[in-house]
Amino acid sequence: MLLSLNLIVRNEEHFLPSCLESVKSWVDEIIVVDTGSTDRTIPIAESYGAKVFRIDWEKDFSKARNAAVVRTRADWILVLDADEQMTGDLQAFKKTLKTTELEAFWLDVENVTGSLPHERVYHRSLRLFRNRPQYRYQGPIHEDILPSIEKRNGSITCIGTSGLSLLHFGYLPEVREQKEKAKRNLTILQEAVKDQPKSSYYRYHLGVCYEQMGMDRDAVKLLEQALKSAPSEVSYRPTIVKDLSKLLIKTAAFPQAVKLLEKEKHKYEDYPDLHYYLGVAYTAVHQEDMALRSFQAAVGASPSRSYLTESGTHSFRSYLGMGNIAAKWSAYRDALKFYLDALNHCFYSKEAFVGIADVLIALNKCEEEIVKELLHIVSPNFQPDSPTYPLRELCEISIGEALFDVGCYRASREVLNSYLSRSPRIREWIALSLIREGEIQEVHRLAEPITASEAPDAPLLFHTLLLHSLEKAVPIPAYLSDWMTRQPEAAFYARLFEQLRTHAEISEEDLDYSYLLFVKPLLHLAIQMQYPVVIDRLTGLTPAFRPFTAKMLFYEGFVDQAADRLLTVMETEPLDGESFYILGLVLYDRGRWQEASVLFEQALSLDPEDRKARTAAALCYLQQAKSIVQEALERMPEAALLQANLQKLNLSIELVSKSDWRPYWRGVQRRNYHEAWQHFAVHDR
Repeated sequence: MLLSLNLIVRNEEHFLPSCLESVKSWVDEIIVVDTGSTDRTIPIAESYGAKVFRIDWEKDFSKARNAAVVRTRADWILVLDADEQMTGDLQAFKKTLKTTELEAFWLDVENVTGSLPHERVYHRSLRLFRNRPQYRYQGPIHEDILPSIEKRNGSITCIGTSGLSLLHFGYLPEVREQKEKAKRNLTILQEAVKDQPKSSYYRYHLGVCYEQMGMDRDAVKLLEQALKSAPSEVSYRPTIVKDLSKLLIKTAAFPQAVKLLEKEKHKYEDYPDLHYYLGVAYTAVHQEDMALRSFQAAVGASPSRSYLTESGTHSFRSYLGMGNIAAKWSAYRDALKFYLDALNHCFYSKEAFVGIADVLIALNKCEEEIVKELLHIVSPNFQPDSPTYPLRELCEISIGEALFDVGCYRASREVLNSYLSRSPRIREWIALSLIREGEIQEVHRLAEPITASEAPDAPLLFHTLLLHSLEKAVPIPAYLSDWMTRQPEAAFYARLFEQLRTHAEISEEDLDYSYLLFVKPLLHLAIQMQYPVVIDRLTGLTPAFRPFTAKMLFYEGFVDQAADRLLTVMETEPLDGESFYILGLVLYDRGRWQEASVLFEQALSLDPEDRKARTAAALCYLQQAKSIVQEALERMPEAALLQANLQKLNLSIELVSKSDWRPYWRGVQRRNYHEAWQHFAVHDR
């Protein structure tokens, strides 16, 4: 007997049939060790001819694995989990098993982490080895056969690459929730760390387990300890570096992530994920030039060893990062190239479509031109003979959602209409687009069937409908009222309606921060929807909302409304540094450098560490100097020294402008800003 499949299982009736189906014609024997199934797992295994052995679960995966190994009669053992499926030609590889002198083989594992084709994580795993009495698994969790193979043979040169691969579905979010894998592993890992306190391997995996359970602070501590103690030659060390950097980024510890990755990247120059996350961290700390270099390094990395890699870090995700930086620098030609490079590697990338549409908006292209350009870019993928043709639907949905994000609502609806019945999410996108177009009756027809449990994002649609009813002074639909009464915030909705009805302000003694946090997103949404009646009524609930409303108007691109409101606030109360900074930006964009510099200096007087205000003030002085030099050149056009100084000033302004000193408007915000810029005039108060 040549090849045996080994499985350990417990309540795997959902996955087991697909797993066994993928190998049934290739293996000569199936050994299944069951650790306590209460569903149909055992009958399913037996229907495939498996020999099933029941054992007690002792919180030790190696014991369970070895229970299968010792019952195997075949010469070779293939180890799978029930949530995995073999791909590739195992039948052809069996010929190699008959003649090879190698002792074991690596398999490539493709971990499916989401529903989209690019949501994958790749690594290799030792899953195929000779059936020898010396080969046994070690470790209570994250069990490993490699140490015993290395011990018998003196090295790992006896292990080859099979070219075989398998799909792993256990990292899908719905599967992880169902199995509660982190909770199951926690006790075992805590015991393992207690028994082997010097083990960086178990300390690392315990840190990952903590992260999965939302215990990020404890996770960071454990991963830092694991990295410090891990020998430089162990295969999992670069993965610790990556996971620790991701955790630092997740917890907004961006400088620490930069420091870690700058130190470690030289040890793993060919690991694209490290360069990619360094780019992400540099972007977060506003060092775009360093971020650009890191993304370029990620694209250029060619792994010479087996790393745990995430799909897209060395291709479209890095190109997206470069495109966003180029767009922020107004280098639109470069930005378009990077976004197109991203689409070449992931042709349905919504983020790339958003980036391209945003650049086209910056270049003053109309909605029709934007849609035409996006569809033209992907048209080769829509040909029936194209290998990507089956993903046409996914691509068009991404385009539709991208168009919505950049404010092309009518075009978004036209693209998505063909997929109306696909999901509640698409119905929401279409309904939200129709609200913008004033087709409220059609919106109600789409919205009423949507339930909160059916669509997690339903509050956005329902809140928009609520604000629309308040803005137009029409009755709130019964289905919407019913939805609000079923929400945890039902009392807040009732309180809000009562205050709006009586035009009552929130008194100091009734100030409830939980309630304010409930109202703020509604006010922000009213600003985005440009519902002036609702904006005024919600802002009037408390004086604390007055500067908030002005600031949100500015960040949404409505600069004229923002400036007017800030000037009104200034009549009755002192402005904070952020408000002075915003007014300074408005004047700066109108070329009123001296007045803008005064406002930026006022912001700095309130917060001397305000880097953005300091940079803005410096730019004002550079612009004033440039104006003086230009005036002098008009009188003395041949003055070489003045010409040289003008070139230096232009270069300085260009370089300083690339720093993160002002908001970067994208999509619909950019449209709002351009419209406001055309109509704005600052009035003296």
